[in-house]
Formats: sequence, structure tokens, C-alpha cells
Amino acid sequence: MIIQRIPLVSVILLFLLMIVLHIIANLIGLYQTSIVWIDKILHLLAGSAMALFWLWYNQRKEVKTRKEVLYILVFVITLAVVWEIIEFVFSSVFTTYALMFNIYSPSILEAAVDIVANAVGGLIIILFVKKE
Repeated sequence: MIIQRIPLVSVILLFLLMIVLHIIANLIGLYQTSIVWIDKILHLLAGSAMALFWLWYNQRKEVKTRKEVLYILVFVITLAVVWEIIEFVFSSVFTTYALMFNIYSPSILEAAVDIVANAVGGLIIILFVKKE
């Protein structure tokens, strides 16, 4: 299988969309309401963006489907774990700012669900670009 060419602008636009949605959610208070799922949508988008970045970076590489799927998932999950560690450290060191900007996970379960949401976002991209 040869992976479709993924334009870098697609990856950048998806990351920008995540940032804009996070800012809007903060400004209108979505994190403080019953609409807590906005965080999961952002993590799905993050996983999708990470998978797109992987595909963009390796766009000329010829790969086998299962191998590529594994590489993408490991890449997405690794970045998700690193992000959750950064969130934990940021919230420990800069608690006021972490709470102000909603850049923290309130529990280990929340962090684990965020990582799963990132992986699902990566899987969604895999389903769209997979060719048989």
C-alpha cells in the first residue's frame, strides 16, 4: 500500500482548529458546565492530527497496512502519554494557570480516557486513508 499524500496544511489546520475550540470552550465556560465532553472531542482531534502528521511525514514510504497501523497507533499513544505527563507537571508547578486555562487532568482515569480518545482519533484517520 502506498499512503495517500497528506498536505501539511491539513495537519496545521487541524491543530489550529483544536486551539480555537479550546479557547472558545474556555471563553464561554464549556469546561465548567455539564458539557465536559468537549475535552474528549479535542482529544479525538488531537489523535487525528497526530496520525495525519505521521502520514504526512512518511508520505512517500511504501508500507504494509498492519505495520503502518501499528506505527501510527504507537506514535499517537506515545504523544498522548507525553502530553498527559506534561499536563500533570504543568498543573503541579503552575496550578493557578492550569486551572485558569483548563490544561490538566483531574484524575488518572481522566488521563487514561484522554489517551484512549487520542488513539480513537488516530484510528479514525487510519480508516479514512487505508486502501486495500
